[in-house]
Amino acid sequence: MAKISITAAGDALMVKRFPEGYKGLEGVRDAVLEGDFSLVNAETLFSEFDCFPSQYSGGTWVNARPDVLGDILAYGFSMCGASNNHSMDYSYGGLFSTIETFKKYRVPYCGIGASLEEASAPITVENEKGKIAVIAISSTYNDAAQASLTAPDLPPRPGLNFLRFSTLYQITPEHMQALREIAAGTAINGSHELNVKTGFVVDDGTYFFGGIKFVEGEVEKKITKPNAKDVERTCAAIRKAKETHDAVIVMLHCHEIRGFEFTEQADFAVEFCHACIDAGATAIVGGGTHQLKPIEIYKGKPIFHSLGDFAFQNNSVEILPPDFKEKYSVPIDASAEEALNARSKGGKVGLHTDIANYLSVIPYFEVENGEVKNISLTPIELGFDMDDEIKGLPHIADAETSERICSQLIRISAEYGTKLRLENGRIIVE
Repeated sequence: MAKISITAAGDALMVKRFPEGYKGLEGVRDAVLEGDFSLVNAETLFSEFDCFPSQYSGGTWVNARPDVLGDILAYGFSMCGASNNHSMDYSYGGLFSTIETFKKYRVPYCGIGASLEEASAPITVENEKGKIAVIAISSTYNDAAQASLTAPDLPPRPGLNFLRFSTLYQITPEHMQALREIAAGTAINGSHELNVKTGFVVDDGTYFFGGIKFVEGEVEKKITKPNAKDVERTCAAIRKAKETHDAVIVMLHCHEIRGFEFTEQADFAVEFCHACIDAGATAIVGGGTHQLKPIEIYKGKPIFHSLGDFAFQNNSVEILPPDFKEKYSVPIDASAEEALNARSKGGKVGLHTDIANYLSVIPYFEVENGEVKNISLTPIELGFDMDDEIKGLPHIADAETSERICSQLIRISAEYGTKLRLENGRIIVE
């Protein structure tokens, strides 16, 4: 098999064209183009705002004019993942407009489609150096965003490629008794118990309390598991793609966390990533939470649990629907800027006030005969202290910021035994 190199980026949540005065493009583009292949998650829809919004969103209704994709691709990316919590912000119209935009720019994409067969299929990216397969999947989404399989007697439902998971809370017998007493007094489980009796809900042996499942145990903890069918669907695609590609990359979009920190990867996601590598995946490129998550080396293969943001313009969306404005008590004719300002309480709260959401890396690694080697990371920052027009766009990090990013990755990756060091402006994964 050919020797190839791959670079990757986190979530490109870009909604505006490059402004005058943006000087980060050239340096970041050089880092991206170090790889023979380069991947990014395009975390926005592309339309002319001529599609109706869904009743739900991924947090903010995110949409960009189609020409913004041209600016994202100006960094040199070979393909785009598109399965994330914003994939269906503008319903089916926004989904198909996004697909048409990818086709217009002739960029390979994966993770969304007119059916689950399309959305879950690996995309092949090929050039003179070789070819890779990429699968994009998201664990964070509204249930209505799920694509469906094609039935013999029904058309499929468009949507995204999804990873379902279950959550179970183990609590002490004393706390379980307290829950039962609360349920008896509030009738919080009344409808559920009737649904079990009438056969609409299956009793699985856990205690259901207000939509959450509990079991008794000596130690209190949260237990999350990936859906076995979704794992097997993905692993089957990996095994098949491995037969004819130099590398198979899985892009996982996951906002879920294990405990109390954005930097902690959820247990079900770790289990899913391990299963993918056991099936033959070369690397996992994660995104979702706007902050970096740990780097793990599992059986010699890298898992970047989250690369954070590659670009972050969530506070610059051009138009927002009435649903958003109602939530933040602004008039229906208020501008998106006014509505976003209400959410941030005048710029005092929100993701845009934390520099950690503006720090990321661009991984580089080589693949030869199925083995991964020479893993390094280029630190980048997204202009946290820059003017609003520039803030959110990537730049190569300076020495002080690179040290900060490296120290952060060393700290959060320690539980996985990953060793990193900063050398000549790059973070080396040992």
